[in-house]
Amino acid sequence: MSLITPSKTKIAKWLDLLAETQERQAALDTLFIQLVEDDPEIQDVRTAMVKIQQEMAEIREDIKTAVLEHGETIRGERLQAVWCKGRVSWDIKALEGYAAAHPEILSLKSEGQPTIQFRKV
Repeated sequence: MSLITPSKTKIAKWLDLLAETQERQAALDTLFIQLVEDDPEIQDVRTAMVKIQQEMAEIREDIKTAVLEHGETIRGERLQAVWCKGRVSWDIKALEGYAAAHPEILSLKSEGQPTIQFRKV
């Protein structure tokens, strides 16, 4: 970890560098697709890949539906479908309004660490 926190300007430059790198990757992906589109063998492989992806999606949906009906994790030899309890969510604005009148509830509040997401501008 760096001892000196980079400036906002430096971070903005890094973001621009990352965006340029992503654009170069996208251009290479496009070029690759153009190069292989004319090859009939590649088209056969591509068709087979799409078919397999569709089959996998159907199997996944069937498994999800069945596991939800069972309500528990089910293991196979190489994969498992993990059943997870639904997440609980609260109306934060309403609770903050309630906390204004009942500040004792604030002792029950906790806040996690911030996270970073990359989004296009």
